[in-house]
Amino acid sequence: MLPTPRVIAIDDKQLELDALTICLAKIGVSCLGIKYNVESGITGCFPDVRVIFFDLHLLGDAIGSKNSHFNQILNCLEQIAPKGPYVNQIQQHKPYIKLQP
Repeated sequence: MLPTPRVIAIDDKQLELDALTICLAKIGVSCLGIKYNVESGITGCFPDVRVIFFDLHLLGDAIGSKNSHFNQILNCLEQIAPKGPYVNQIQQHKPYIKLQP
């Protein structure tokens, strides 16, 4: 039986997901790309995963509170169910926005 992936990437946009997985492959890192669907979430359990790349805006271009975006990520983590130590890399593909103090 083959082990589950050690590195996965989750994004709601296929183009951005492909860009990340291809870049990782070029440096020798095998990564399973998972396209996120708001209605169904993700399918599969990946207990052996050690690195997870998340798109911060899994709700697409929908504007929502910080809590709604992080709740989507938390739901994914509950579905993935990693057993050991793991690293979350949360990224966004939005232009830089300067926050007012």
